[in-house]
Amino acid sequence: MGPEFIIDSHGHLGPVLESHQGRLEFDARTGESVVEAMDAAGIDVAIIFAPLYEGGAYSDPDYVLGNYAIAEACDQFPDRFIGYGRVNPNKMQAATAELLHCLDDYHLRGLMLHPEWESFSPANQRLMWPLAEICADRGLPITFHSGYYPTCQPMLFVPLAEAFPTVPIYLKHIGYEYWRDAVVLAKRYPNVYLETAVNSSTGIIAAAVRGAGAEKVCYGSDFPYGQPEVVLSKVRALNVTDEERALILAGNSARINKIEQLAGAGR
Repeated sequence: MGPEFIIDSHGHLGPVLESHQGRLEFDARTGESVVEAMDAAGIDVAIIFAPLYEGGAYSDPDYVLGNYAIAEACDQFPDRFIGYGRVNPNKMQAATAELLHCLDDYHLRGLMLHPEWESFSPANQRLMWPLAEICADRGLPITFHSGYYPTCQPMLFVPLAEAFPTVPIYLKHIGYEYWRDAVVLAKRYPNVYLETAVNSSTGIIAAAVRGAGAEKVCYGSDFPYGQPEVVLSKVRALNVTDEERALILAGNSARINKIEQLAGAGR
């Protein structure tokens, strides 16, 4: 293990990526292939979830196959992966049942949602609150794709952050072009965190650290759609202290996901 302990807070894995091949930086269909890429980048642990479903060889609109693949990878590499379940909130009772299946049977440790792809608002109480209540009861985080109008601009997360103050909320991509709003939310709400993803520039990541504090920014790459090393280079280029960089690279996500005990584990 290198001098830095690194948790990548944003990774996709599973067979559905077969349909995404033209956009991938490396093969992430299996745990073995992802661990190989993590080793090459110097990443110790990755938070993984199913990729979005868009048709193709695998029919998985409810993320059943995707969640199974995540669980299988976590069982195979328990010291390298933290798995989150993914559901489509529009399915309502089926989404709640799938989340409970992920938590109770697969022992996954969080929830991933994509308001833009599934066309729902995180402020929709009818769809969101039953899922958020499960996460609140179990002390689990939710990670969200954020930034696209009209379903996931950062300000739409205000009601959720206020209603569930004990649920850590990752805003992936630092809100894209709405990054200023995302920074305001992370500064205002103790349970809101910003995740870097592949599209965030060094300047935007630096602005997030200045505006919300290093303790509210988490390294994530959005692999395999981006190379983990690219985002790592942006974090390493920040004008921050070693302690702040350690929080961004691992400390914050370790705290959110209760994995401080892994901080001494080698590859």
